[in-house]
Amino acid sequence: MTRGRSSTGARAAFAAVAAGGALAAGVWFVWPAWSACDGAWPAPLDDVYIHANFARATAAGHPFEWIAGQGYSSGETAPLYPFLLAPAFWLGLRGEAVVAFAFGLAVAALARACVELRRLQRGGAAVALAGGLTWVAVGALSFTWFSGMEAAAFFAVTIAALARAEAARAARRRRSGAATRAGLWGAAMVALRPEGLLLVGLFALLAARGARSRSPWPPLLRAALPAALVQGALLLANRALTGDFASAGARLKLLASNPYLDDVARTKEVVMNLLAFKWKVLDADIGGDGLALLAALVVLGALRRRTRHATLACVAGALGFSLLVSLNGAARYQGFRYYAPALGLALTAGALGATELGRLARSQAVGAASLVALA
Repeated sequence: MTRGRSSTGARAAFAAVAAGGALAAGVWFVWPAWSACDGAWPAPLDDVYIHANFARATAAGHPFEWIAGQGYSSGETAPLYPFLLAPAFWLGLRGEAVVAFAFGLAVAALARACVELRRLQRGGAAVALAGGLTWVAVGALSFTWFSGMEAAAFFAVTIAALARAEAARAARRRRSGAATRAGLWGAAMVALRPEGLLLVGLFALLAARGARSRSPWPPLLRAALPAALVQGALLLANRALTGDFASAGARLKLLASNPYLDDVARTKEVVMNLLAFKWKVLDADIGGDGLALLAALVVLGALRRRTRHATLACVAGALGFSLLVSLNGAARYQGFRYYAPALGLALTAGALGATELGRLARSQAVGAASLVALA
């Protein structure tokens, strides 16, 4: 009993330290803008106000409506997020205070992501906290996490789904329960960002990888089916209530639906999106030395048996997600926010490699130091 209480206390202390670190990083990022806005809480993306409007209607008992009482709207591309923001209105918050509430959600989400990273690493607290530090050390990521958008919540549930999928792969017993939990987190992923369906598929394959001599289909379906059902339900609701499967505005952003571009021009736009991300985020915000260190940690994680599968899932997810969002005509605008989950996954792969570095050196401090150096 004493040991259980001690373990619970240690987990709570870790979560508190992670939350404190995320809060400090967020304040460090937001404070200059808050001061420049003369005390008004900054919301650098107009989509924040879209989320807040849907949240206001949700709080009034009219979910999925742009204005309460006017009927269903497919304009909310992250249908779960207004439910997370709705308590702000129940608390009587209005105006910029709602964005401050969203900032608090981002802090809580990043702290939870740190908790899930520790679970994924199956390592010590220091390396997990240092891994979380890398998530807020890149300007493009901090802009995205603390802008009031759903990105931080999406990233937290992504790391949670990955941790459960890896647990299902590694488990010798209770594999079905871990795969089911991975599926539930995956359903939350697509309810926050529809692009998450790609990552859910990868995580489902990871969960099925541990079936060994048994059939891989049960864990695969448990990990993938909930997200597929959520996505299917959203598409059918859009079709039934608006006459179109796509969300409002989605066709406008997709390069494939732009009538003014031919196939060559669309291909050029995809390439330009990827190059702009490399030049303005990878090169400018991380730099050659940082990328070299990150690559070395990722390779180490991929070579070590304990972290190989999760590391490769992160790398494949980062590459696939980057290619997918590059089909969006707005991918290289708005602070590169669409690429944030991909970069977060790449840094998570580096954290897994740092865990193995610490194990090789028989010192957590070595692994944590490598991530602090990266940050």
